[in-house]
Amino acid sequence: KIQSSFQSQEKEQKGEYENFLHKNKEGEFLNDNRILRMKLFYYKELLKIWANNFQDPRFSKAKKSLQLTTMGPPAVLGLFHLFSPFSLFKPIAVWSTFLGSIGCLAYSLHEEFDFISRKDKGELGHMVRYRYQ
Repeated sequence: KIQSSFQSQEKEQKGEYENFLHKNKEGEFLNDNRILRMKLFYYKELLKIWANNFQDPRFSKAKKSLQLTTMGPPAVLGLFHLFSPFSLFKPIAVWSTFLGSIGCLAYSLHEEFDFISRKDKGELGHMVRYRYQ
């Protein structure tokens, strides 16, 4: 009796899985836009967690990267204005500083969320683990 119920459950699960695969192949269930929207939603939720816990010492690298993002490009622009105001490399240097600091911020957030999701056993760790999959 147990084996027959197990086999019936297995057939039912196999049918559901085949139905899922069929819908996914035809693009009815999960398409690239829906997956992208889900990822962006989780990234937005992670940024909310970071904004609510901005003063936490576990986010010190990301805080310094944000300061670099806000102060780096104006500092480079000011130095170019002081030493070579008519340089052709000024916009390249400012944009590369801005993009590099944004990349540094993204990498430090990724690293710190990864560390929190693995090591923290409290409420913050649970929230990050739920969204950081």
